[in-house]
Amino acid sequence: MSSPVGQTERTGVLVIRAWLEQEGGTFRARITQIVDLAAPNELVSAATSDEAILEEVGKWLRAVRTGRQ
Repeated sequence: MSSPVGQTERTGVLVIRAWLEQEGGTFRARITQIVDLAAPNELVSAATSDEAILEEVGKWLRAVRTGRQ
């Protein structure tokens, strides 16, 4: 799909590394986000629940759509 004249395509990247700790069985995730690869500003966060991960994914999607972190 082409972009309107004068606008560039924005490409973002989101990586989720999730694991269950052996001792205590705590669920953890490390979320690394870049909203625009043309101007990479890496944002790293952590989460300990499905809901928190989904919230971060939603924030990232909105940021990619709007271009604002």
